[in-house]
Amino acid sequence: MFKPPEVHLPPHKLATRASDTKRAMPLGEANMPRLVATARAARSAELFAILDWLDVEKSPRYKRTKTSTWCNIYATDVCYLAGYYLPHTFWTPKALTDLEAGKVVAPKYGSTITELSANSLYEWLVKWGPTYGWIRAASVLQAQQAVNAGGLGVVCAKKPGGIGHITVVAPESSKQFALMGPTGVVAVPVQSQAGAKNYKLFAKELGEWWDRPGYVGGIWIQEYKPVCPTCSGSGINPT
Repeated sequence: MFKPPEVHLPPHKLATRASDTKRAMPLGEANMPRLVATARAARSAELFAILDWLDVEKSPRYKRTKTSTWCNIYATDVCYLAGYYLPHTFWTPKALTDLEAGKVVAPKYGSTITELSANSLYEWLVKWGPTYGWIRAASVLQAQQAVNAGGLGVVCAKKPGGIGHITVVAPESSKQFALMGPTGVVAVPVQSQAGAKNYKLFAKELGEWWDRPGYVGGIWIQEYKPVCPTCSGSGINPT
């Protein structure tokens, strides 16, 4: 299948946690935390370090305004620092046609690339996600296990005629566990979000929001496959 090149807007000095402008640009601060470890526990620690550093509950970059919330910015920032491609800007249909035909296309905002809202991120995950390693989880349990094992996940839903939403699936820890349903099966993963309210970690407060009436949603994961068997881990409620 045709795989378009990854595309981002160029860095900007105001693309920082402390700025409420240039949100479309990827973060470009010095010494940003990254997800590079190989062992499961170390990868979880690094992902938590990314969430701590982004500080979604306090950073001006993700603070809601009277007219806008920034779930898409936050989710794409987390994925960017974690090394997984979830674009805030992507190629336009015409640019994709030209790229597939072998033409050279320069990224130009408003012409060859466009910003993706939560609604359009859902469409992107459905159409392009598998091309970039995003697998649609068959269950909440599968998603939480994959993230606990060192991968990453996002919950994304579009709302036709309205505004969609996207959250990041975080690993379980001694401070936050996934929410079990009445049958004892994992029903709500640990998540992190910007939105109407910003939460660094939650599992119970908002429930299965992606299945609410009016939403069409799902969970996508990036599975981490370590090169050594001792680096793996897939249990729920790790210590």
